[in-house]
Amino acid sequence: MRGLIPREEVFVACAEADVFVSTSNGEGLPVAVLEAMAAGCPVILSDIPPHRELADDAGFVPFVRPGDAEGFAREIRRYRAMSSDERREIGRRCRAHVSARFTLPIMRAATDAVYLETARPAATHR
Repeated sequence: MRGLIPREEVFVACAEADVFVSTSNGEGLPVAVLEAMAAGCPVILSDIPPHRELADDAGFVPFVRPGDAEGFAREIRRYRAMSSDERREIGRRCRAHVSARFTLPIMRAATDAVYLETARPAATHR
């Protein structure tokens, strides 16, 4: 539990962590999760649509029902039982996942596509 840290220290804190846990009940774009994964930190996520959007196809990311304290505790214990090499490998996979799907050019292209689709005349949406 780190609490509030200066913006410039976020990446280092995530890179040094054994695991990042998001127990959120709701998110827009879960930037903190993206930052943790980009730093190579394994994550445990609440099972909400924004987290699923980020990592649903990443089978190595565990999802826990929001509010399921025992479920989160179980996953944290599972990570604690892993060797540091195993956690590092999951972190490497998290980083690769984010790099393949959420870089600025990729996200900009996806946003541009949405704007282009919504800007088309109504007759072409059918």
